[in-house]
Amino acid sequence: MNKKVIAYIISDIHLHNWKSHNENLRRLKTSLDIMLEVDKIASKNNAKVLFAGDLIENPNHIDQFELSLIKSTFKNLEAHWIGISGNHDMSERYIDGLPTWVNCFKEIIQCIDFKRVYIGYDIKVHGIPFLRNNIGFEEAVKNIKVNEKQKNILLIHTEIPGAVDNNGFRADEVDNIPKMYSKLFKKFDLVIAGHIHKKQKIGSKILVPGAPTPQRSSDSNGEFGYWELYDDLSLKFIPVKGPQFKFYQEGDEIDDYNYWVKIPKKVKKKERCKIKNITYFTANNLARAYLKFNGEYTKAKYKLLTKNLK
Repeated sequence: MNKKVIAYIISDIHLHNWKSHNENLRRLKTSLDIMLEVDKIASKNNAKVLFAGDLIENPNHIDQFELSLIKSTFKNLEAHWIGISGNHDMSERYIDGLPTWVNCFKEIIQCIDFKRVYIGYDIKVHGIPFLRNNIGFEEAVKNIKVNEKQKNILLIHTEIPGAVDNNGFRADEVDNIPKMYSKLFKKFDLVIAGHIHKKQKIGSKILVPGAPTPQRSSDSNGEFGYWELYDDLSLKFIPVKGPQFKFYQEGDEIDDYNYWVKIPKKVKKKERCKIKNITYFTANNLARAYLKFNGEYTKAKYKLLTKNLK
């Protein structure tokens, strides 16, 4: 018997009018084109689209150019999108009743924060939005009631212990999620976890979809795309071709297609030796340099990293 596609899974789209590598809004248009691609194939196969959070990059603001392009694209979406709110979708910690970007665009996405919906005769999707420091996450998972005669999918937006990001960061310990989490997720047949941008499967039933496009220089070696979900809950990755972050040195040939990042000129050995005292590098300088090199600089991350370094 042939398997049937019931849904397409996509996460961490991060729509934004980026300040770099975004001539004529090309990075924003690339992300919107992928949404249209997923929507078209889902509509053709009479399948749903499951979205695992982080629709918009900036939790506090959408500029006029960005909003105009987003709204004109969303008018062309035809498939049934179902999603949850990620950390970038909310300006405050999650509080029931406060708006998030996902439920603000309810004309295209059915928001299932702390809700559930059927995507097939016997397949139910349960949603839990991003919860800061995962406070209340374990309780929320335990409170979900499932029918064991049905297939149950959990859609979440958080780090999973053991997940690895494109920058090499490994989430060995995660706030308020037990390291041995198999018992916590035992009643679910599939767990889909947005937030980490590197696609991966953890164990037999946890999927980290990853991001559909590279969004920072540390994503330079990643694979990007979306997933097909079949009625037996098996999965297939669909890669997306597009511009990648690449590095170059002065004198190298570069093209107009990829996102090129210039490698800083190496400091000569004699120059390095002039720095005798390691305290020359302040916590502020280290935090700023690290985040900018990885393309992850935000005021919030800068303050948090500086505080931890101190």
